[in-house]
Amino acid sequence: MNEIQQLDNQLITAINFDGSNGYDAFWWTYTNGLTWALLAAVAVFYIVWYNRTDRKQLLLTVLAFAVMFTLCDQIPSSVIKPLVARFRPSHNPDIMDQLSFVNGYTGGRFGFPSNHACNGFGVAMFLTLLFRNRIVSIAAFLWAIGSCYSRMYLGVHYPTDILVGAILGICFALLVYYIYNKVGGKPETYRNRNPWAIPAAFLLTIFAILCHSSFLV
Repeated sequence: MNEIQQLDNQLITAINFDGSNGYDAFWWTYTNGLTWALLAAVAVFYIVWYNRTDRKQLLLTVLAFAVMFTLCDQIPSSVIKPLVARFRPSHNPDIMDQLSFVNGYTGGRFGFPSNHACNGFGVAMFLTLLFRNRIVSIAAFLWAIGSCYSRMYLGVHYPTDILVGAILGICFALLVYYIYNKVGGKPETYRNRNPWAIPAAFLLTIFAILCHSSFLV
């Protein structure tokens, strides 16, 4: 464990650096969950649209998403973090003075595992399983990876916080998707579709963050 901690310390000091104002502003904006409201809204729109004539399937899909997101959000924060009680790098007295923080943000005391990683990879995995569309999968996982990087750049998560959070998110998504199929879900509803607006929403959001970051500089 000491070796893992030392490696984590070395990696986080390399990833967390004193960047330019524009770079800081970009990742500060990116890490905000509200920034991704458009992407979430478009994904919800497709789920509702594809099931507009089948309320049972709509309810099952929405319920599956809700259960998956609840697991990803609550298990790390309400169960694992208090049990493990591992300090975030921003609260670790051995390393906190070596880090740079944007807008003085340091997060809560404990950071293992990362909620951002668990939520991001959980959603990305579930969308991948549901739509089976390569472009949607690429957009979803790029969004999740960017969210994870933002947490390390801001100095509030170690790489292992991110890694374990991502693995948990994928596992929760696989578990809920398996149950979703067993209780009567019809994933074929989403097959052979072209939900082009999901990757478009991702690109538009990135463009908006870039513009916003440039404005803040």
